[in-house]
Amino acid sequence: MVRIGFYYTLPADLFLLLLVLLWNIWNSRNDFVHNSHFQPPWLLVLNSETLLRDYLCHNSVIPPPTNHYNPHWTPPHATYTKINIDGAFDPTTHAAGIGVITRDHLGSVLGGLAQHSANCLDVLHAEFSAIVADLYLARDFGWRKIQIESDSAILINKFNRTGLDLSVLSSQVSNARELLCHFDGCIFLLLLSVVILLRTP
Repeated sequence: MVRIGFYYTLPADLFLLLLVLLWNIWNSRNDFVHNSHFQPPWLLVLNSETLLRDYLCHNSVIPPPTNHYNPHWTPPHATYTKINIDGAFDPTTHAAGIGVITRDHLGSVLGGLAQHSANCLDVLHAEFSAIVADLYLARDFGWRKIQIESDSAILINKFNRTGLDLSVLSSQVSNARELLCHFDGCIFLLLLSVVILLRTP
């Protein structure tokens, strides 16, 4: 419990939500003053809950990276195909783009794509679109064992956690997970060499 003033106490989780909500209100106020962009109160609350949930999800699953890591591309196991993805988003125009490149254990390029991605709300949606695109690409090429590498810890957690997901991406992630039945093995990797297994080889 956290005591606020002399009269009120809040459980720790609600206190954290209050702090995130106040921070989000301040950001929304600045966005309105400087960019004339109004965010309705219900969306403020929803975004605050999602932000806090994703933050706690990230910190409870993926340990912080150490100072000793190899920043270069590392090859997958000989039986796997490695797919690196990235997404970019311009908040002023709401334009988004995704990039996917696939290589084998020797580093030879097997395929890839770069394309515009529509209906993205933020950079997280752009990264998610890149993951979906690479799942379809791998399915169409018949790669049975894949490693997907991304710099988005939030998305990696969403694909690895089996608990209830109440974020705005939950239904889309659930639909994307259905594509995993096309593969014998699927490993999600966080850039900076943090590895999380979704399915065993």
